[in-house]
Amino acid sequence: MINSINLPKKVLLIINALEKHGFECYVVGGCVRDSLLGIVPKDWDICTSAKPKQIIKALSQFTVIPTGIKYGTVTAIIDNQSFEITTYRKESNYINNRKPKDIAFVNSLKQDLKRRDFTINSMAYHPNTKIIDYFGGIGDLKKGIVRCVGDPYERFEEDALRILRAVRFCSVFGFKPDDNTKKAMLEKKLLLNNISNERISSEFCKALLGKYISTSLNEFSNIIAIIIPELAPIINSDYKIYENINIWESILFSIYNSKPVLLVRLCLLFKYIGIPNCLNISSKQNYLQISSDIAEKIATRLQISKQDIKTLKKIIQYQNEDLPFEIEQICFKLNELGSKVYSLLLQTRQASSIVLNEKDKKIATNQIEKSQELLTYIINNNICYCIEQLNINGKDLINLGYKQGPIIKSILKKILKEVINGNLQNTHEQLLNYANKLKTNIN
Repeated sequence: MINSINLPKKVLLIINALEKHGFECYVVGGCVRDSLLGIVPKDWDICTSAKPKQIIKALSQFTVIPTGIKYGTVTAIIDNQSFEITTYRKESNYINNRKPKDIAFVNSLKQDLKRRDFTINSMAYHPNTKIIDYFGGIGDLKKGIVRCVGDPYERFEEDALRILRAVRFCSVFGFKPDDNTKKAMLEKKLLLNNISNERISSEFCKALLGKYISTSLNEFSNIIAIIIPELAPIINSDYKIYENINIWESILFSIYNSKPVLLVRLCLLFKYIGIPNCLNISSKQNYLQISSDIAEKIATRLQISKQDIKTLKKIIQYQNEDLPFEIEQICFKLNELGSKVYSLLLQTRQASSIVLNEKDKKIATNQIEKSQELLTYIINNNICYCIEQLNINGKDLINLGYKQGPIIKSILKKILKEVINGNLQNTHEQLLNYANKLKTNIN
């Protein structure tokens, strides 16, 4: 593991400017952790002995915004890139297991690092002193351990979101919590009920995209059931989906087999969630509709965008439909769903095929691959499957004498159907002539 970090020039400019004014300055937290893991950091956080007003004065050559001055944080803007700079501080008297009520600035880097969540996030770096690691973060990185700084019960009571953040680090990096941290996570999990949906969503969605998310979902299912209680009946159900695989096992295998696409993994997580509501119903054909309705409520709570929720519902609802294998059939399906939804549908179907027996898996995979091949052909060759692709529009119809209103869309739909079926070429002249004939018949 490396112990030297190549800091960006803009970060060095900030460090040098603060040091010229007599202050200590280090990069800290996640950027140090990621750099040691060989990951290029997305953000560079900086801590300093300077107070907020002193930071602003020392960085007068840059644009500096007092984004969180109450907490000792300002943001420097250099060439449209943002860098958070925070004064050494300690925190106490946390409100609702999340935000500190009392902030006190301190002069010690060690005191500042001591308030942080995990050892792997409590390291600092300076080009001269290299890594500063008071709490064994390097050793925990090497061992793949998530361990709280100090007493884990205190850390989670201060900020319960740290419980879910630990799950994220396990999902993304494949780490494991040490015994004390895991015990505290499970015992303090109900504190997550005090955390805002926005913060829960941010951590959970990041975790859901992790390479090791299936392992984390299984290991921390009791924690997941707190933030998404609708999953509890699924997690604890013995109901078999395929042969000897129950619902929860099927979900975990499918997610393991999926690409890190948020809507795909949300669909795989929620597509069976309606089954417990159907177990006492003679027909279970409607479980996907029930699942999509429950998924909508959960996704709304997680503050997923309205458009993505609409897409998620469609992907779930169409999970069991037969896939088309002709260009015309796929074009009609694309017109109904849109290319994005159809592509995501194929991805979820492919991921789910892992739980099938070898014979059924081979059949399903061949069908999905053929559909994907035809979809790619349709997109690459700009084959018409929606009204917007027609070489005629509502204005053209009005110029032909059609009245504005529902008739316009109705005629365009008829024209599109003929184009998809191959009875018309998608040329302006042919479509115009056909629309004129329809007008004559209507009149």
